[in-house]
Amino acid sequence: MKKVLVYSHYAHSRLDYAAGFVFGTVGQCEWQITQSEEEFVKAEGVIKVVYLSEEVARAREDLPGFKTFQVSGWTTENLKPETALINNHFVLFPSPDQNNFDVFAMTYWCLSRQEEYLLPENQKDKHGRFPAKASLFHQHGVLEKPVLDIAVLYYLKQLGIEPEIPFYTQPSIDVDIAFALKGRSFLRTCGTFVKSALRNPFQIIDNLSVLLGRKQDPNDTYTYISENLSSYSNTRAFWHCGKERNALDKQVLRTYAPFQKAIKQLSACLETGIHPSFVAYGHSNALKEEKNWLQSTCSKAIVHSRQHYILLKFPETYRNLIASGIQHDYSMGYPDAPGFRAGTARPFRWYDSEKEEETTLTIHPFCIMEVTCSLYLNYNIENAVKKGLELKEIIKSTGGVFGFIFHNESLSNHGKWRGWRSVFETWLK
Repeated sequence: MKKVLVYSHYAHSRLDYAAGFVFGTVGQCEWQITQSEEEFVKAEGVIKVVYLSEEVARAREDLPGFKTFQVSGWTTENLKPETALINNHFVLFPSPDQNNFDVFAMTYWCLSRQEEYLLPENQKDKHGRFPAKASLFHQHGVLEKPVLDIAVLYYLKQLGIEPEIPFYTQPSIDVDIAFALKGRSFLRTCGTFVKSALRNPFQIIDNLSVLLGRKQDPNDTYTYISENLSSYSNTRAFWHCGKERNALDKQVLRTYAPFQKAIKQLSACLETGIHPSFVAYGHSNALKEEKNWLQSTCSKAIVHSRQHYILLKFPETYRNLIASGIQHDYSMGYPDAPGFRAGTARPFRWYDSEKEEETTLTIHPFCIMEVTCSLYLNYNIENAVKKGLELKEIIKSTGGVFGFIFHNESLSNHGKWRGWRSVFETWLK
């Protein structure tokens, strides 16, 4: 394993965090930062990096090692970065001559999601989410490239570091509504029948057949899921377990025995996670209650989570997850566009910029979701398959995880989701 020694005048947790991703996560190297010039100069058998302001670094041409110019203020301020293309690589925080860039500032800015702290509330969507169109990557037309991974690999190559390129596929399932017709109160069942009758009077017969047990509920795809995903050790199933019902929380009754049976069925072969309700968004007590109910139902500790509707607010959401005992979150992606929200396809630790500390929460990005393709982009099956495979090939070349989301409902091959199993199975291969 190669060793990297960085010489810098600056001791800051942001620099430690960024260097850990650059040299550890991506570079697969041992690394160290020193403020001692004597230690740096005398060190042998290491790759040396000088990380100083451009003015100081140019005045110290005698120092050995690769010069990386530090952007002024990035360890203390929330900066809007300049952008550049260097050797056709999109980078942030370029040097004035645009021959180099501050890889550590770019890494910190991307992973800590600085732009999401700064967006005014009136520019967010109706659910208070940071929209893809507001992202710097979308505005520059590079959202569908893991630009941070690409930039870091380019930087490492200049140091003579060419790490192995890891890759694996990570499918995951969100269960927002466990059953399309079953498990509801009498009033909700009546409401479903009325809506079905208005859309298609003949649907009432099918609905009655489901309720009488003569036909399978369309959302009951759990046997199909377990048969197709049990061999994927990285698969997660995220369950919505909220008690209250509202426009965004439409889960069946907790007391419904087949709901609990479905949770246990998938928990036997897949890792189980919580899908916090809209009510639990921003309310740690509700989140803890839902998590505890899921734990008692599946008899497993719950340490994985994905936000319902991909509702993320920095830093509150991640702080609530940490306080509730969550160790891994899978919400780092956009509901309204495919691509790489943090510029990477690799898992990384979340950095709390207000507390200035690297946390214990590991973030697992996803790059595409079937609802994005169908609802937001109006893709047909062919276009959805194509987009997923394009992203998959990009990740294979740059390293990381092809993380994608499906719902139990969309695997039904029923109604508007007829044929979408082929998308799922193609992305999975």
